[in-house]
Amino acid sequence: MNVRKRKRLCQGISDSELIDKYYKTGNMLKKVAIASILQDRGYVPKDVKWLKL
Repeated sequence: MNVRKRKRLCQGISDSELIDKYYKTGNMLKKVAIASILQDRGYVPKDVKWLKL
């Protein structure tokens, strides 16, 4: 499954759930899709956290 499809599947999930999924998953495609959604929602990665701008 490509990043675009994964991104669509994760759209209804809350920010905290996505952040949780980001750190628990080992699949890089999932991480890229989740990171893209979080960045679209105004989050930026900082050290080992996601900060809301």
